[in-house]
Amino acid sequence: MSEQHVTVTTEGRDIDATVESLREAGLTVTEVHREIGVVSGTVAPANRESLDGVPGVSAVESDQSFEIAPPDSDVQ
Repeated sequence: MSEQHVTVTTEGRDIDATVESLREAGLTVTEVHREIGVVSGTVAPANRESLDGVPGVSAVESDQSFEIAPPDSDVQ
């Protein structure tokens, strides 16, 4: 199964230490927004739940994706 894109919200702890702990838990970090305490990345489905237990993490949300049928499709 392919990796999931997730957004992690952090709280009140040194964000650099939280990012390092997220990496150790299996997150491939793609972006860190220090000003707002948000980390984006990808994770294998088997490691997804382990991110919730990382100290300094307040929420982990899986990104949603949508596909739209092509304009010439019968279903719109």
